[in-house]
Amino acid sequence: MTVESTQSSALNQTDARIGIVLNGVHTSIAHPGLFSPSKLNGYLVGKHIKYKDHGEHYGDKNVGKETDVWAMISNQITTRFSEQKSSFMKMLMLVPVLLLSMNLFAGDSHPHGTIALTVDHFQDNSGVALIFLFSSSNGFPDQSAKAVKTLEAKIRKGKLDASFMDIPYGVYAVSVLHDENRNGRMDTNWLGMPKEGYGASNDAKSSFGPPKFDEASFSLNTNELQLHIKVRY
Repeated sequence: MTVESTQSSALNQTDARIGIVLNGVHTSIAHPGLFSPSKLNGYLVGKHIKYKDHGEHYGDKNVGKETDVWAMISNQITTRFSEQKSSFMKMLMLVPVLLLSMNLFAGDSHPHGTIALTVDHFQDNSGVALIFLFSSSNGFPDQSAKAVKTLEAKIRKGKLDASFMDIPYGVYAVSVLHDENRNGRMDTNWLGMPKEGYGASNDAKSSFGPPKFDEASFSLNTNELQLHIKVRY
């Protein structure tokens, strides 16, 4: 489009929204802006234009006296915006599916399993059994606050069955306390020796002091791992 230099400068300073390529030259035009629709039509009559918005090509047009350039361009932009909005909504509808797929993938990359326990040789059914699951030696075997998980189970006929479920694969150790008086801790005599029954995975035991984590540890790497623990007094 051929315009006077002052008008071209003013156009460049305008907040441009639509670009028109005329005779190989790109000109930015805003509406409402410096030119009214009728004045713009006057400049473009008899010319062949290509119009675009933010780099998106919308079409070509030979401009005649009756051509409403702004309406033509606006209709194209409205149509394109509707198409983009429709595509965006379709993408939004896919988000829950993508999130579910990501969760499933995450689940596969970090598998979990169940530790199924059979504990026996309780001397009686009094009190409850406290069962602790540890992932390190820190706190093992009787500091419940440092256990990964804790179970409380009733004793029937000198034994019980219990399970730690949804446990990430890894290395663990289990300890059991026969809490006969239900005070939530191991009772000891004046020498520090246990007065209540206890047990650990791998039937780990020690001549002096409590069993060690390394001796009681095992690897969970299957959907369900069966463990048997014998209580000692």
